Formats: sequence, structure tokens, C-alpha cells
Amino acid sequence: MRNFSYWTCFALVVPSHVLGLLISVLYWVGIRVPYSELLGLLSSFSSLIPEMFMFIIPGLVVWLLYLAMLGMVVRRIWLSVARGKRVPASYAGLPQVLGYIGAASFMIGVIAMILSFVLRLGSGVPAAMLMIPAMFCIPWAFFLTEAQDLLWQYRLRKR
Repeated sequence: MRNFSYWTCFALVVPSHVLGLLISVLYWVGIRVPYSELLGLLSSFSSLIPEMFMFIIPGLVVWLLYLAMLGMVVRRIWLSVARGKRVPASYAGLPQVLGYIGAASFMIGVIAMILSFVLRLGSGVPAAMLMIPAMFCIPWAFFLTEAQDLLWQYRLRKR
């Protein structure tokens, strides 16, 4: 379960950051990407601050958090590919609990959405609302895991 929940966090945070960066670059170049529900759902995992609270936080803070998370995403991809590191040891305690809650919420939401579409029980929006805890928990689980791993690596190098 530990591996599954971490890789669920990884699989949702990493593509949302990579696509978010790609869409931002395309936007700056002048190319507009049409909105899709899948991109909207995926982009909700790219920020530590959920969209419903973005109006409270200054834009500079949001960008700095986004860039910090992007740096952690790039570092984790590099560690996974180049060094073969898998689930970090820092994925324990609070980050692991947040990862479990987020992964379970995401899976329940996906199953409910698929059932609502297959059984034609509506638009799927109520089922998608089951994913709200995942939108809070998954980015924070990834961020806290990577922050702790960075601190551990810094302490090891300092010795």
C-alpha cells in the first residue's frame, strides 16, 4: 500500500507540473491550449494551494511555491531515472497518511465517475467531488516527502 500511494502521488503531481509548465510556455509564445476537463482535473494536483483558496494568497507566493514544487518534481524524476531510487525513506508519518488519504480518495472518485458514466447516472460532477480530499492531500504528501528527503540529504552531506 505504501508503494501504491506514493506512486499515485507521483503520477498525479509530476504530469500536472510538466503539463502546467508546457501550457504556460505555449501561452507565453502565443498559442492558446483549449480547456479540457482532464487538463482541469490534472491541474488541480499542481499546487499546494487549492484553486478555491487562491484568492487569499498573493500571486508571488503562489508562483514561488509552484517553482519550489517544480524543482522537487525535477529532482524526484532525476533520482528515479538516473539513480534508480524508488519510494523515498522520508515517505513516512504525516506525508504517508496524507498519501493514503489522497490515493484512496482519488481511486474512489475515479471508480464513482466511471460508474456514473457507464450507468448514465448524471454528469459525474458529484462523483468527481469525492476527489476533493485528494486535491488537498496528494500535493502536500509529495511536497512534505521531498522536503524531508532534501533535509536528510543535506544533513548527510554536512557530516
